[in-house]
Amino acid sequence: MQARRPGNLAADITPLIGRAAEVADGVRLLGEARLVTVTGAPGVGKSRVGAQIARLSRRRFPDGVWQIELSSVPAGSCPAALIAAVLGPRDGARPDPRGHAADSRVRAGTPAELTRVVEALRGLRALLVLDTCEHVVEGVALLAEALLRRAPRIGVLATSRRPLGVPGERLLAVPPLPIPEAGGPDASGGDVRAADDAGAQGGAAAPASPAVQLFAERAAAVDPAFAPTPEALPAVADICRRLDGIPLAIELAAARLRSLSAHELLDRLADPFEVLGASRSRLARHRDMRAAIAWSHELCDPAGRALWSALSVFDGPFDLETAERVLPLAAQAVPGASAYGGVAGVLAALVDASVVLREAGDYGMRYRLPFLHAEFARGRAGGGPAVRIRIPEQAPSPERGGGAGGAVPEPGGPPAVDRADRREAASAPGPSTPGPEPAEAAGRPSGAAPPLSPRELQVAELIVEGMTNRQIAVELGIAKRTVDAHVRNILTKASLASRTQVAAWVAERHHGAGEATRVFPAGGGVLGRVRPRA
Repeated sequence: MQARRPGNLAADITPLIGRAAEVADGVRLLGEARLVTVTGAPGVGKSRVGAQIARLSRRRFPDGVWQIELSSVPAGSCPAALIAAVLGPRDGARPDPRGHAADSRVRAGTPAELTRVVEALRGLRALLVLDTCEHVVEGVALLAEALLRRAPRIGVLATSRRPLGVPGERLLAVPPLPIPEAGGPDASGGDVRAADDAGAQGGAAAPASPAVQLFAERAAAVDPAFAPTPEALPAVADICRRLDGIPLAIELAAARLRSLSAHELLDRLADPFEVLGASRSRLARHRDMRAAIAWSHELCDPAGRALWSALSVFDGPFDLETAERVLPLAAQAVPGASAYGGVAGVLAALVDASVVLREAGDYGMRYRLPFLHAEFARGRAGGGPAVRIRIPEQAPSPERGGGAGGAVPEPGGPPAVDRADRREAASAPGPSTPGPEPAEAAGRPSGAAPPLSPRELQVAELIVEGMTNRQIAVELGIAKRTVDAHVRNILTKASLASRTQVAAWVAERHHGAGEATRVFPAGGGVLGRVRPRA
């Protein structure tokens, strides 16, 4: 009978979907370096990726793979006591005959438990998997550095929302799962083949995106009758896109199919934190997405929390220049931002903390605050060190709503169309034939943007608040096609490429004009979500 391998690494229960590349990279990195930190946003699956890397690497560590969950360790403390308790008395452990004179930091600057851990592991060929390190980064970094210097055959695999910052550390970033493209096979109702591709070597790729595969697999677990039919698949694809491909969020959403259809679930994501909860995970941060994100929020300093709140105006990728233009007062309004060098420095800290995601764009680096992070910040807009951004008062516009002659839309349905709305749709000029301009515009400098009509100003304000064209139509009591025409006119008149640029353009157009200004808390008012055009 084969002897049982030492260690405490548990077997996996469910398939690990869509992570073959990250796992392969992690195994390779662990073969090249003794300290690898798996980083990523909350709920992205760092723990599972780390555990799978450890399983595939265990042959190289005959003295065992030891997984230690650190979430119970008080923030800012050294986790050596918990690690020592998990390891227990180790066979083969021997005291250092030189004492600790060669490492004064271990004896003078750390708890006695850290010394015991280093002593116990020195000379062994083992792997420590330290899970959830973001709140004890300093203590874990001190321990890892001591092990690297004094236990040369020990490997350390950490999972953390932020790097440890130790010399010799290699980082493995775990991104969200790829999400289905609009109009792709998932959106059009193609078949789904859920497969465990952890450690898969080549082979034909499943036709559906990994995010949809994960949803389908978890949905079938709670509802055996569930199948990704052509009718359900577009809603499933929309759910995965809405949740940014975050595996924990997708799993929590799929669990709701016990009582909801995919279309009903999609509708309820308007209030996502009411839906993404009720898991029975042994870890509190895995039971619902609000808890997972709140954990990151607690670990940010006041400057990071304030900029996080300010960035919730975006509902899509943005670049640094746009952020600095839309948030012109953030550096002055955020306590401690000057220590970071302004918006750019605080943004870099949020990227390091896996709060803001970084992705390469066609014209440089782009950043994105995930939807659930933005929703969390908007839910806290009234508390904490709020960033307040001044936006010049826009031209007066009629009171929102359909007016006396407006038709009332049915709940959940498309807005009704009345005669006045048809007249507005007919009179809304197309982008190639802009409508007549006011007489005072005749003296406008050459190249200046044509003025927006009162209705276009209304639509622009609602775009900046984060409303879709359909939501704007309901808000104003007009047809969606009328809103579509106004949006085209706004983008054409302002020479903008996407809706993301509308807020920056509005602020820049009126900046310094001496007009009255209004102050809005970040995440609310005229600077709500900025949703890029599909």
